[in-house]
Amino acid sequence: MGGPMKGGAPRAERPSLRERARAWWRSRPLGVTFAACVAVYMLVATAACLALFDATETVEDVYRRSVTGIDEDSWLFSGPYIYDSAAHELRPATEISVPGAEGLAVFLATGEDEGAQRPTPGAAAKQRAYLEQSQSYATVAGVERGAIGLMDWGLNGEYPGPGRDTSFANYEDGAVEVVALDQDNLAQYDAQQRTLRADPVAAFKQITDIDLRDAFGADRISNVAYYAFAGGVRSPFIAVSDMVQGVGPFAIYGGLAIVMFRRFYRTNIAEPLGELAVAAERIGSQDLDFEIEPVRGRELARLGATLDAMRAELLRAQRHLWHTSESRRQLNAAFAHDLRTPITVLKGTAELARMRVDAGKQVTSEQVERLQAQVARLESYANAMSGVCKLEDRAVIRVPLALREVEEELGRHAREVVAARAPELAVEVRSVEGMDGVSATAAALLLDMSLVEEVLDNLLSNACGHARAQVAVELGVGDNGDPRRLIVRVRDDGDGFSPEALHRACDAFYSENKSAEHFGLGLNVSSVLAELHGGDIELANGPCGGACVTATFECGCKAPGENLPA
Repeated sequence: MGGPMKGGAPRAERPSLRERARAWWRSRPLGVTFAACVAVYMLVATAACLALFDATETVEDVYRRSVTGIDEDSWLFSGPYIYDSAAHELRPATEISVPGAEGLAVFLATGEDEGAQRPTPGAAAKQRAYLEQSQSYATVAGVERGAIGLMDWGLNGEYPGPGRDTSFANYEDGAVEVVALDQDNLAQYDAQQRTLRADPVAAFKQITDIDLRDAFGADRISNVAYYAFAGGVRSPFIAVSDMVQGVGPFAIYGGLAIVMFRRFYRTNIAEPLGELAVAAERIGSQDLDFEIEPVRGRELARLGATLDAMRAELLRAQRHLWHTSESRRQLNAAFAHDLRTPITVLKGTAELARMRVDAGKQVTSEQVERLQAQVARLESYANAMSGVCKLEDRAVIRVPLALREVEEELGRHAREVVAARAPELAVEVRSVEGMDGVSATAAALLLDMSLVEEVLDNLLSNACGHARAQVAVELGVGDNGDPRRLIVRVRDDGDGFSPEALHRACDAFYSENKSAEHFGLGLNVSSVLAELHGGDIELANGPCGGACVTATFECGCKAPGENLPA
């Protein structure tokens, strides 16, 4: 049934949003395309880098947790720690400074006894309990595996410092490199240091009169403490992980950049340029009967449109050249064909004259006249042929003329031509008001009157050769389309055009009754001149018999009151 009607025609369906978006995307500027590709490239590369970091860190965390026993939501309690030789374990401790004795401190193991009653925690206690639950503690097993590093806490006398090398740790340039310990290394080091260092418990008792060993137990007191830190693990796997994290972003951004730029170049530059290059090669080989399809990108699409316009113009020029060449070929063929008769007659007459001379007789004046007549005919024919070849180059010079002035001039000219050609014929010249719906009061016409009169001469000459008693000329202005046209119509009361003549009478050298004076060029010349003036020639037979030839000329009518061109 179709869509809604407006003005008797169906409304054109609007393209969908998707189709409009697709059309815009194909005709987008290359700058927009490049910016979109860069944006997608940055998003993808950044997401890939984040995924790489997350994956490597997750795997590394799993590895560290499996080695150190530290949960990912926990952190390692750094110390101080004291070494429990009985349990062969590290115990979290707290530092108690000896009053008045700088550099002396007692390290007391913390933690509650088994089965001790814990009070119901309040808000502060809950926070402290959470922090304690979030901590992980160093163990001897972790130290022995090298997963946890230990440093001497110091105080109470000498302890290893930077530059000293022991079985416990290596200190190089102030940075600690933890060495995996044998099972007895820590125990030996702790026993040795306890004997070498000062006894802070005795100093504390002397000053405060409190014996910490009696108060807390000898196994929970020490004069040697340790600082623990995670990160001593340096396995090949973690080294590879660190290398991946360092090199990975460069590889991701660089690799995706290469992929993105290659795809952008191939899709938006190489392929469109390849299509245009193929089209240019076809144009160069004179293969013009095709159309260049729109290519991607506004800039290259504009180049393609320009190339297609050039192709179309070359095709039009090529076709015009072919038609011109074909017309010339047909014209030359007709010229050669029509030359046969006068040449044959001239050749026969000349041969008879030569035979008379050979026989000792004189050439008669009749034979000389026949030779002169044929020579004159050939000369006239050659002049006519030369005129036809130059018609297309004739310039049309228009001047503004009033309609009444045009009618009077053409009427007078028509009467003079008919009187000279066939004085026995009657001539009727009439102006037709409102021909084709246009009033004869139109003010001004832009015409080349010499060209119009030449066309009228040919039409009247053709009518005089076929009319029996009368020739009629009708003049008017019509607007059968835009622009307006001057209409010159010539009728005769002869036999009219045959069916073949209606189709071929405007062809060069076509005539059903050729003679020495008429070569079948009149209507052809009239047709060419009318086309030069923006009009044409129409052939018809009148309703009551006789031929009717209508010539139109684009006249550029001016409305009354308009200024005419100078």
